Amino acid sequence: MASDLEAVAGDHLDADPAVTWTVRDRVLQVTLSTDTSRWFTLDLGTDAFPLGLGSRYSIPEPEYDLDEQPDAVTKQLDRGLAYLHGQCEEVTKRRGRTEISWSLTLPDGTVAKAWRTPLQRLRHRLTGKSRLVRTCHIPG
Repeated sequence: MASDLEAVAGDHLDADPAVTWTVRDRVLQVTLSTDTSRWFTLDLGTDAFPLGLGSRYSIPEPEYDLDEQPDAVTKQLDRGLAYLHGQCEEVTKRRGRTEISWSLTLPDGTVAKAWRTPLQRLRHRLTGKSRLVRTCHIPG
């Protein structure tokens, strides 16, 4: 089934000449041809097909059954391509000089959020490193 999903993904991505993509260990990595700093990943080897948008956001697609897996992959790819092409609205909140939270709204109404807990904000101020908490709301 994984190779079928890779074929579905490949056909969908080949229709967009502005992107380049590779598959490694059933994880699809997609970037803009002109700007490799914008990227997304799609894990075709897990049940929820998690979509990673850059280093901040993660969106699972839980609404599928075995017959609808190709549709779920296509839906996730559409979300990823909207992110790559800048069709999303992103809001960043700051406290002082520290970025504390981010919210990304996709064209289909999906909202992905990431934020630093108070302890991670302190860690970020002291070391420049921190971890993010990630959540997602899919309408419907």
